[in-house]
Amino acid sequence: MLKDKNLIYYVKINGIYCNHCRETIKKKLLKNDNILDCNINGNIAKINVNKDIKNEIISTINNCGYETNEKLISKNFNKRNLYNIIILFSIVIILYLINLLFEKIFHFNLFNIIPTIDNSVSFLSIFFIGILTSLHCVGMCGAINLVASTSKKNAIIYNIGRISCYTLVGFIVGLIGNVFSFNQTILGIFTIFIAFLMFLMGLSMFGIFSFPKLKQVNFVYKKKNAFILGFLNGFIPCGPLSAMQLYAMSTSNPFKGTLSLFLFGLGTMPLMLGFGLIKNVFEKHKNLIQKLMSSFIVILSMFMIIRGFSILGINFTNYNNSLKDYKVATIEDNEQIIEIDLTYSHYEDIAIKKDIPVKFIINVDKNYLTGCNNEIISNDFNFDKKLKEGKNVINFTPTKEGIFTYTCWMNMIKNKIYVYN
Repeated sequence: MLKDKNLIYYVKINGIYCNHCRETIKKKLLKNDNILDCNINGNIAKINVNKDIKNEIISTINNCGYETNEKLISKNFNKRNLYNIIILFSIVIILYLINLLFEKIFHFNLFNIIPTIDNSVSFLSIFFIGILTSLHCVGMCGAINLVASTSKKNAIIYNIGRISCYTLVGFIVGLIGNVFSFNQTILGIFTIFIAFLMFLMGLSMFGIFSFPKLKQVNFVYKKKNAFILGFLNGFIPCGPLSAMQLYAMSTSNPFKGTLSLFLFGLGTMPLMLGFGLIKNVFEKHKNLIQKLMSSFIVILSMFMIIRGFSILGINFTNYNNSLKDYKVATIEDNEQIIEIDLTYSHYEDIAIKKDIPVKFIINVDKNYLTGCNNEIISNDFNFDKKLKEGKNVINFTPTKEGIFTYTCWMNMIKNKIYVYN
């Protein structure tokens, strides 16, 4: 212990996932007269003390419902933050390898869950995104949730109010997107921006980064109207919700915007609704849940960033021009005919000859049609086809050689068109 000058501790705290957590811990710590100052960035607390009170710091933090111990206390900030980064990216790599295994065995990409609209598969996808971010919702709005949920009935009404607000905003931003209509360049930039927000959100949930604090609007809950409280709750500044609203705007469709925000809100509902009932279980495992969710969001953001660059025409994949890697069109009566079957997660790489008209046939089984793969687009060959059950025909003529791409409407599914001479 140093007697003549103050000590500074850097304390890693497990269980932090929002600024509300940081403020709660800070207020409790500053009640100790031996703590001169405290600032928390990510999940690292910088604590200035006038004597060695490690045990008191540990006790205070643990009593707040978070976790730390003597091994997580250091006098070196970089050491603590580097530890966070190593753990995060170790989990990211493990999840990515698991995803590769799933793709190899089941031909299913676990991270290919950008919101889709039309059937049960799409509902589950966007609902899952809501579940992933519901831990953040509990941290941000858990206190309001408990105030409103004076009974099971009020808890349900509060959440209906919150989801109603999300849905209304989804309709408005979808309508705005429809009026102003995004071209491919704007959509690409927009996608990268949304992905960057998601990436920062994942880092924040893991404790590596802190979003700037926003001024909160305080209001008194005089009338016990849980619906109004839930509806107003929908306007509280929130990173995940803002990213979802931006997505809804990028659909350029009020129906898709409405349904996107509704399903997102529905995904957050189980944890918010059951928060009081499962609080003890949640507390026991919240650190593990937090790490997995934040890692998953970081991976999703990386996929979205790559997709954003793809929309802008910047690809990170080295394409080859060997015909054996493509389905090659056959030529009949001076027309190229190529036929593929639609699957959940991809179309097919095709090869066609330059300057010969193409009849591109896509066979669609309704069991494989989703809100993501149901619209096929190519800016290079100027086609945009809404797919339906049965045979779908796209006609175009390639006039330049090279390797091009065609995608789903949200650029999530991407395949190649090789034009040769």
